[in-house]
Amino acid sequence: MKQFGFARLMRLADPDDFKQAFTAGGRVSNKAFTVLYRSNSLEYPRLGMAIPRKHFSRAVDRNRIKRLVRESFRQRQRVLGGRDLVVLSKPGINRRSNSELLSCLERQWMRLVKQCSDS
Repeated sequence: MKQFGFARLMRLADPDDFKQAFTAGGRVSNKAFTVLYRSNSLEYPRLGMAIPRKHFSRAVDRNRIKRLVRESFRQRQRVLGGRDLVVLSKPGINRRSNSELLSCLERQWMRLVKQCSDS
């Protein structure tokens, strides 16, 4: 596996994995995103996204958010450890710039790592 790649095995694709993250996981939140997480039995993190059509009327807006989340995850995957992560968007984030959204995600990842290391 490439050091900073985003291989297929690093994606949450199974609906049961999403369901477990929603029901049995922890949560960190800020003004743009909510990240649900739970430990997995793997040595690497897996990412899932729930970017609803209700928040973004145009597909181009949803895809921009997904690209930003994937890129941020790809850069920080080494510090995230063996967790399943589901990123939820909040209404109104399509008015924010890419740099602002990336900094929000960066803060989310660091809060998540700190919260999980404290537990």
